[in-house]
Amino acid sequence: MSNTKFWFQKGIVLASTMMVGGVLVASAGIIEANADTIPNTTSASNGNTTIMSDASTTAETSQSIATPEQLETLDPYVSVENNQYVLQKSAQKVTSPQIFQAAQTQIQTTNRYISTNGLTINPDNLTINPDTMASVLRASRSRPSHETRSYWWGERHIFRSHAAIENFAYNLDKASKSAGLGVIFGGATANIPFTVVSGLTAAYFGNMASDLRHMESLHRHSKIYMDVNYSLIYKIKVWNGH
Repeated sequence: MSNTKFWFQKGIVLASTMMVGGVLVASAGIIEANADTIPNTTSASNGNTTIMSDASTTAETSQSIATPEQLETLDPYVSVENNQYVLQKSAQKVTSPQIFQAAQTQIQTTNRYISTNGLTINPDNLTINPDTMASVLRASRSRPSHETRSYWWGERHIFRSHAAIENFAYNLDKASKSAGLGVIFGGATANIPFTVVSGLTAAYFGNMASDLRHMESLHRHSKIYMDVNYSLIYKIKVWNGH
């Protein structure tokens, strides 16, 4: 029996710039906007089941919004120099100019976040050092049933038990906008390096919780992971790592 791939589309608005007093200024914060949810579509595919939220830009911006998989494809071309992420120009040969620019923008924003908050990068696996993260994030990492890893593109959640998924989904179910972001990215999110953010509603967190539970129902004897990038586009797949 073939596995199924589910795509969930939501609106996105650009949050890397904003107008203040008639002046366009850079911002790493969140711009909240209402966005219509596009009905879910289902298609069949071979291989591991993937549940992914997809997104498209608004008419007001020409910048591309990259999915987690598009950004992760560039990981081999990302290095660490002086505790800052660097995207090699050779990455342009494996992606489009739009995705390359989106990755460059995200790396610049994440580097500012790292410098401002005194964080460090592990050059061996490109993760932001958990020892310097907020205590709530450290607590999450200390549980082997639910591990989080922070990268230049966003956050990875690895679930190794039913209880871990249910606990996370339960917190998403009852979360407000700001609290929901805290559940996903850990602790206070005022300085998290968002570049693009969807029009957040309770439905977004509810959909994420539902998607996690559905993935587990399809793979009851497997570990599950979820990648969420700083555009709040996420994917959920079976985890084959440790």
